[in-house]
Amino acid sequence: MVCETKPQKGTSHCFRFATINIVENGKRFTLLALPMHAFDNKHDVLNKLLSYAKSKINIRNVYVDRGFFNVKCIEVFEKQKVKWLMPAVRNRAIKKLMKEYDSPKVLDYVM
Repeated sequence: MVCETKPQKGTSHCFRFATINIVENGKRFTLLALPMHAFDNKHDVLNKLLSYAKSKINIRNVYVDRGFFNVKCIEVFEKQKVKWLMPAVRNRAIKKLMKEYDSPKVLDYVM
């Protein structure tokens, strides 16, 4: 489960985990941490994390980083029927939308 990373503090390898956490009243509690191999699919890991969390708690909102900005992960959110929020990756289509609008907005974006 060792992955390559940017060289830092004398190493270019690290352990990588995907976690799902409860955040309530400013306190954080990790429900599940899964080791990630370089060949693991993010959408499969995301589905496992959400399924586990839903078996334990009622999920109001899911916040993820832009590392999950792909069609298969978005399909997992839709299949799991959870409300989710993630920043977009600044690709060509997103940059074009940003130029069209003066201030940040919430926009529908078809992938």
